[in-house]
Amino acid sequence: MQGGGVYNSQCNPTIEDWEFTIPSVTVPARAGLILLQQQNPTVYLKIDTQQQPGYSSNVVARKAGENQAKLVLCAHYDTKIDTPGAWDNGSGMAVLLALAQQLNQKKMVHSMEWIAFSGEEYLPIGDEEYLRRCGDELPQIVAAINIDGVGQYLGADGIAMFTSSQQFQNGVEALTQNYPGVVWVEPWPQSNHSTFAMRGVPSIAFGGFGWENGTSLAHLRTDTVDWINPAKLSNVVLLIADIVEMLQGKSEAWTRESEVSRV
Repeated sequence: MQGGGVYNSQCNPTIEDWEFTIPSVTVPARAGLILLQQQNPTVYLKIDTQQQPGYSSNVVARKAGENQAKLVLCAHYDTKIDTPGAWDNGSGMAVLLALAQQLNQKKMVHSMEWIAFSGEEYLPIGDEEYLRRCGDELPQIVAAINIDGVGQYLGADGIAMFTSSQQFQNGVEALTQNYPGVVWVEPWPQSNHSTFAMRGVPSIAFGGFGWENGTSLAHLRTDTVDWINPAKLSNVVLLIADIVEMLQGKSEAWTRESEVSRV
């Protein structure tokens, strides 16, 4: 299991803490049932495991604009151990790469930053490293847009906003009316956008819709690419490109909550 142990290939790990240094095993429920049906069974379990350091990196690309203010587009590229990760979060990375291709040739007022985060699934390790290196640039960010789990055939894609001004929210809401496949959902904190939103940066999150209605594929071995609808990914790309266009020339003060609105 995660943490260096061995687990049966037919069940998901019970313990997923990457900092859990004690070898651990997850066995199928069927094995547990068989043991419970025995009279005073004697069970022996041998765990043959080893630990070794791992390494990963964020990938950051930047395009200079006419001023120092910048827009951040991000997604995480890591997956839960032993899962394909097509929806969580190959879909977000696909959107991020498509936006890099689409926006790279355009002349921008604001600088652009594309971030492929590592380590989102096992504590925000990549986020912490980004803050260590670039935390002093947070006041220059007009908005951060995170994509985490979009384009699934079942259900719609969700959008939520954090720590944004009313005029910014109104502008995004007007744009989403052209994309009926994207619906507004309650803000959800479990992804890279929280790194920015918790520090006062206006943020938008795409994804997360489906956790409550049972259609989520996140962290499962069934999270395969055949569940991903390319047309839905394209819609998210187009909507984010519209938001980026709307923000051209807008200041950090225009997107941020005022001190009065926070009281």
